[in-house]
Amino acid sequence: SRRADLVLVQSEAFPPMITRFGVPPARIRVLPNTAPAMYRPMAPEDAPDAMALMPKADFRVMFAGNIGESQDFDTLLAAAHLLREFEGLHWVIIGSGRDLERVRAKAAELGLVGRFHLLGRHPEETMPGFFAQADAVIVSLRQNPIFDLTVPYKVQCYMACGRPILASIGGEGARVIQDSNSGIAVPPSSPQKLAAA
Repeated sequence: SRRADLVLVQSEAFPPMITRFGVPPARIRVLPNTAPAMYRPMAPEDAPDAMALMPKADFRVMFAGNIGESQDFDTLLAAAHLLREFEGLHWVIIGSGRDLERVRAKAAELGLVGRFHLLGRHPEETMPGFFAQADAVIVSLRQNPIFDLTVPYKVQCYMACGRPILASIGGEGARVIQDSNSGIAVPPSSPQKLAAA
């Protein structure tokens, strides 16, 4: 990369790391990821298939994506448990992954079965319609210095759909959400702070 005319990086956190390798700062540019054009605001009724799958709720918090260790579902489940007295609050999870069955079992153990809805995988092109059903969308990653450098892809997709974001992440992802005024970011692995948000 020292011989490259231009080095493109995904976030504002990367240039200091690249300059350590002798790349002049003038040759480094930040080129953030963007959401595909299909991500756009929609009215809930314009996505009847997604609407039909939604639980009746006063307020829906939606997560879409991989259900794995990195996504720190223990924090989401703990926040849902802390908020269990709010009967109209429901958590809608779109996606699958290696941690799915453990998350399902943990939700049952915490008494959240009727409030923590695991709807499985759906094609990416249907995501704007699902997001239209949400009162807030959520992104979470466990504490990890590597994760602090990046902005998760779903953040741009959520923003393009105009949904308010609840974020349990640190670093660049949190900064982008706060600077854009598109939601509330709390430190990762902080269920009490997420519940308060």
